[in-house]
Amino acid sequence: MAALAFGFLGNEVYLKVAFFFMIPTILFLGVLYASVSARFVFFRILENRPTHMGEHTVVGWSVWAAILAVTWLLAFIIAEVIPFFSDLLSLMSSLFDSFFGFIFWGVAYMRMRKVDYGPQFWKNCGIRGMRDLR
Repeated sequence: MAALAFGFLGNEVYLKVAFFFMIPTILFLGVLYASVSARFVFFRILENRPTHMGEHTVVGWSVWAAILAVTWLLAFIIAEVIPFFSDLLSLMSSLFDSFFGFIFWGVAYMRMRKVDYGPQFWKNCGIRGMRDLR
């Protein structure tokens, strides 16, 4: 059964155009999230060995490759083995997407303004204070 978003496209040309934009985006985000997760684990594993973190060594590259392989393997197992993954993904996105889509970036904006304008930024946030920030 096709997903509703793709099922209503109907025309094969529209399906190809949709997949043309979807596949690179999914690959890019998969590589990005795997790299960020692997970097976190990499720094935790080699915390007491700064030589392997800062220079190109066989141990460093081996640990990096192993972490990425395990990350991709776990992602594949979660996506393919769990029979209710589609429902789980829908539930997780409905619970957390609003946080990452709205709240996270709003807080990031406020913190950037605080860095740009100093700790007095909060006092100047009112309607009168906004003219001073320009």
